[in-house]
Amino acid sequence: MTQQQVIEKYGEIVGTTWPDESLHCEMFEIPAQISEWVINTASGLSWTHAYVNHDMIAPLTEALQNIIVRGCVLELHSFDGCLMVRDIRGSPGIQSAHSWGMAIDLNASLMPLGSKSLWTDIFVKCFTDAGFKWGGNFSRTDPMHFSLTGF
Repeated sequence: MTQQQVIEKYGEIVGTTWPDESLHCEMFEIPAQISEWVINTASGLSWTHAYVNHDMIAPLTEALQNIIVRGCVLELHSFDGCLMVRDIRGSPGIQSAHSWGMAIDLNASLMPLGSKSLWTDIFVKCFTDAGFKWGGNFSRTDPMHFSLTGF
Protein backbone atom coordinates (compact mmCIF):
# COMPACT_ATOMS: atom_id res chain seq x y z
CA MET A 1 0.00 0.00 0.00
CA THR A 2 1.46 3.35 -0.99
CA GLN A 3 1.22 6.45 1.15
CA GLN A 4 -1.32 7.93 -1.29
CA GLN A 5 -3.49 4.80 -0.95
CA VAL A 6 -3.25 5.07 2.84
CA ILE A 7 -4.34 8.72 2.72
CA GLU A 8 -7.25 7.88 0.41
CA LYS A 9 -8.43 5.06 2.69
CA TYR A 10 -7.84 6.57 6.15
CA GLY A 11 -7.73 10.33 5.66
CA GLU A 12 -5.04 12.95 5.62
CA ILE A 13 -2.86 14.01 8.52
CA VAL A 14 -3.28 17.70 9.34
CA GLY A 15 -0.20 19.08 11.10
CA THR A 16 0.31 16.67 13.99
CA THR A 17 -3.30 15.47 14.07
CA TRP A 18 -5.08 12.64 12.32
CA PRO A 19 -8.71 13.83 12.39
CA ASP A 20 -10.10 10.37 11.52
CA GLU A 21 -8.10 8.44 14.15
CA SER A 22 -11.09 7.48 16.30
CA LEU A 23 -12.85 6.05 13.22
CA HIS A 24 -9.99 3.69 12.36
CA CYS A 25 -8.18 2.70 15.59
CA GLU A 26 -8.84 0.65 18.70
CA MET A 27 -7.08 -1.05 21.57
CA PHE A 28 -5.74 -4.49 20.75
CA GLU A 29 -5.08 -7.03 23.52
CA ILE A 30 -1.69 -8.75 23.38
CA PRO A 31 -1.76 -12.53 24.01
CA ALA A 32 -0.72 -13.39 27.58
CA GLN A 33 2.08 -15.69 26.31
CA ILE A 34 3.74 -12.55 24.90
CA SER A 35 2.67 -9.84 27.34
CA GLU A 36 4.41 -11.54 30.25
CA TRP A 37 7.80 -11.17 28.50
CA VAL A 38 7.60 -7.79 26.78
CA ILE A 39 7.93 -4.31 28.30
CA ASN A 40 6.03 -1.33 26.92
CA THR A 41 8.71 1.36 26.81
CA ALA A 42 6.11 4.14 27.18
CA SER A 43 4.85 2.82 30.53
CA GLY A 44 7.65 0.55 31.74
CA LEU A 45 5.00 -2.09 32.40
CA SER A 46 4.12 -5.33 30.64
CA TRP A 47 2.89 -4.88 27.07
CA THR A 48 -0.77 -5.83 27.45
CA HIS A 49 -2.40 -3.64 24.79
CA ALA A 50 -1.54 -1.65 21.68
CA TYR A 51 -3.56 1.09 20.03
CA VAL A 52 -3.66 0.10 16.35
CA ASN A 53 -5.49 0.63 13.08
CA HIS A 54 -8.48 -1.74 12.75
CA ASP A 55 -6.93 -3.19 9.59
CA MET A 56 -3.82 -4.18 11.54
CA ILE A 57 -5.67 -6.36 14.07
CA ALA A 58 -5.94 -9.55 11.98
CA PRO A 59 -2.35 -9.46 10.63
CA LEU A 60 -0.92 -8.53 14.06
CA THR A 61 -2.91 -11.35 15.68
CA GLU A 62 -1.51 -13.75 13.09
CA ALA A 63 2.08 -12.49 13.52
CA LEU A 64 1.92 -12.80 17.32
CA GLN A 65 0.39 -16.28 17.10
CA ASN A 66 3.19 -17.22 14.70
CA ILE A 67 5.72 -16.01 17.28
CA ILE A 68 4.12 -18.19 19.94
CA VAL A 69 3.72 -21.31 17.78
CA ARG A 70 7.20 -21.04 16.24
CA GLY A 71 8.89 -20.54 19.63
CA CYS A 72 10.19 -17.00 19.10
CA VAL A 73 8.64 -15.28 22.14
CA LEU A 74 11.95 -14.89 23.96
CA GLU A 75 13.31 -12.73 21.12
CA LEU A 76 10.85 -10.00 22.14
CA HIS A 77 11.99 -7.57 24.82
CA SER A 78 10.15 -4.30 24.22
CA PHE A 79 7.18 -2.79 22.45
CA ASP A 80 8.17 0.66 21.28
CA GLY A 81 5.07 2.00 19.63
CA CYS A 82 2.45 1.71 16.95
CA LEU A 83 0.23 4.78 16.47
CA MET A 84 2.24 7.99 16.58
CA VAL A 85 1.58 10.86 14.20
CA ARG A 86 5.03 11.81 12.93
CA ASP A 87 7.20 12.15 9.85
CA ILE A 88 9.50 9.40 8.65
CA ARG A 89 12.82 10.06 10.40
CA GLY A 90 15.03 12.10 8.10
CA SER A 91 12.16 12.86 5.67
CA PRO A 92 10.41 16.04 6.78
CA GLY A 93 6.86 16.37 5.49
CA ILE A 94 6.48 12.66 4.69
CA GLN A 95 4.24 10.90 7.19
CA SER A 96 5.34 7.61 8.73
CA ALA A 97 3.09 4.54 8.54
CA HIS A 98 2.94 4.93 12.35
CA SER A 99 0.81 8.05 11.76
CA TRP A 100 -2.09 5.81 10.71
CA GLY A 101 -1.38 2.99 13.21
CA MET A 102 -0.17 0.72 10.40
CA ALA A 103 3.33 -0.07 11.76
CA ILE A 104 4.84 -1.44 14.93
CA ASP A 105 8.31 -1.09 16.45
CA LEU A 106 9.81 -3.87 18.60
CA ASN A 107 13.14 -4.05 20.47
CA ALA A 108 14.04 -0.48 19.39
CA SER A 109 16.88 -0.03 21.89
CA LEU A 110 18.54 -3.21 20.62
CA MET A 111 18.00 -2.48 16.91
CA PRO A 112 17.74 1.26 16.23
CA LEU A 113 17.30 2.81 12.80
CA GLY A 114 20.31 2.03 10.60
CA SER A 115 21.54 -0.87 12.76
CA LYS A 116 22.04 -4.54 12.06
CA SER A 117 19.17 -6.90 12.80
CA LEU A 118 19.32 -9.26 15.76
CA TRP A 119 16.09 -11.06 14.79
CA THR A 120 16.27 -14.66 13.66
CA ASP A 121 14.95 -15.37 10.17
CA ILE A 122 12.12 -17.34 11.80
CA PHE A 123 11.03 -14.28 13.82
CA VAL A 124 10.98 -12.01 10.76
CA LYS A 125 9.01 -14.66 8.85
CA CYS A 126 6.37 -14.64 11.62
CA PHE A 127 5.54 -11.08 10.50
CA THR A 128 6.14 -11.35 6.76
CA ASP A 129 3.93 -14.47 6.61
CA ALA A 130 1.18 -12.32 8.16
CA GLY A 131 1.53 -9.65 5.45
CA PHE A 132 3.96 -7.23 7.07
CA LYS A 133 6.89 -5.55 5.34
CA TRP A 134 10.07 -5.61 7.43
CA GLY A 135 12.20 -2.50 7.89
CA GLY A 136 15.35 -4.63 7.84
CA ASN A 137 14.79 -4.92 4.08
CA PHE A 138 14.45 -1.16 3.54
CA SER A 139 17.25 0.74 1.77
CA ARG A 140 17.88 2.48 5.11
CA THR A 141 17.64 -0.48 7.48
CA ASP A 142 15.13 -0.21 10.29
CA PRO A 143 15.08 -3.68 11.86
CA MET A 144 12.70 -2.74 14.70
CA HIS A 145 9.98 -1.75 12.17
CA PHE A 146 7.19 -3.98 10.82
CA SER A 147 4.60 -2.28 8.61
CA LEU A 148 1.56 -3.19 6.56
CA THR A 149 2.30 -0.34 4.17
CA GLY A 150 5.94 -0.80 3.20
CA PHE A 151 6.95 2.71 4.34
